[in-house]
Order: sequence, then C-alpha cells, then structure tokens
Amino acid sequence: MHEKGPDRRPFTLTVTIAALVASVSLTSCSVPPPVRSSEFIGQTMEAVAERLGDREDLTQITQDVSVVVGLEPEFNGDELDSPAWTVLAGCADDDDVNKATVLELAVIPTTEFTPSIAERLAEGEFEDTVVCDFDR
Repeated sequence: MHEKGPDRRPFTLTVTIAALVASVSLTSCSVPPPVRSSEFIGQTMEAVAERLGDREDLTQITQDVSVVVGLEPEFNGDELDSPAWTVLAGCADDDDVNKATVLELAVIPTTEFTPSIAERLAEGEFEDTVVCDFDR
C-alpha cells in the first residue's frame, strides 16, 4: 500500500491563478509598438484612421497634392477615414505616431494611385510634399 503524500491541489491552484493574474496584468499594461508615419505611405486614409483610432490629442494636417498627378485638389477634410484617398508622404512631430501631437499627410485620389505612382513613390519622389516644420 502506498501512503498518500500531502494534497498539492491548493498549491497548484494558487500558482495557476497567480500566473493567470500576471499574464492578464502584463497584457493590459503592454505598450503598443511604435508607429512610424512612413508606415502610412501607400495606405488609404481609411487604413490610417483605423490604425490611429480615436486620437483626440492628435492634430492631423492633410494636404491634397493631386497636382502631382495632374488634377486639381478636391480633398475637403471630411474624408479623413475614406478609402478614396491614398497617402503619398507623411511625417509627425514625434518618431512614434502614438506619442505625436501633430501628423501631416499628403494625399491623392486612390483612383490615381497607379503602378507608375507607386514606382515614383518608392524612389522618394513625393517626400517633399509635406512640410514637417515641427518644433521638437
């Protein structure tokens, strides 16, 4: 006959609960990964809005640079979350947009975002379409 040792269930349960609490605490306190303004280049304004979330502390300056594709500017500011506009350039007053208070974007109509524009974008042709004159 084997003698039973001490019941270890209460100890196991306590360790499991402690690990679960630590896991939940770490998850709820985790800092989001840095977001660079360059990550928005080639994305629609809809995708940018989804990425930014509801940032009341962020001033967003959006410039319609349709002249680079031969069109007159038509962006009216009411389309900050629209898939109809695509970002060609961007910058912020902090390297991490999550910490930025100002974000500047240059956009064109998404219908004009052609492979040719994408190639020019990759070559850095549109970098000067944003001013990025921030006091840091």
